[in-house]
Amino acid sequence: MRLKLKLTMAIGILSTGIYPTNLFACNEWNFGSSFTIQQDNGAVVTLNRIQQGRLRDSQTFTADASYSGGKGHAKGTLDWDGRFGFDIFWDNGSVGRYTAHVNQLGAVLDGTTRDQVHPDKWSHWTTKKRIPAPNLRGRC
Repeated sequence: MRLKLKLTMAIGILSTGIYPTNLFACNEWNFGSSFTIQQDNGAVVTLNRIQQGRLRDSQTFTADASYSGGKGHAKGTLDWDGRFGFDIFWDNGSVGRYTAHVNQLGAVLDGTTRDQVHPDKWSHWTTKKRIPAPNLRGRC
């Protein structure tokens, strides 16, 4: 009986207090003022003058975008669970859709982009920029 009570208490502690189910739930991300994306196809995209906002459970942002072939405007969201997506509306008429995932440390992972006007054109992308959650000392 005593062993059963200890085991029940241990399971209760593990499932409630020590390992909360919302361990990865960020209510606020910090994009900073700019960041640079390196695409596998060689393009280097820079987002500048980032303005942040909120929409329900997502952090929203807008930014100016540029690369060697032109300029544009970016608009996107980063959800509480790390889903990251944005579109860049380029001045040549193309629209780049960028998606990735941001982990608990703010690292951007699994970046892909696809040209919405020419869907056969796509690339993976990476960034060295971290997008931390400042309300949790840079961690979610």
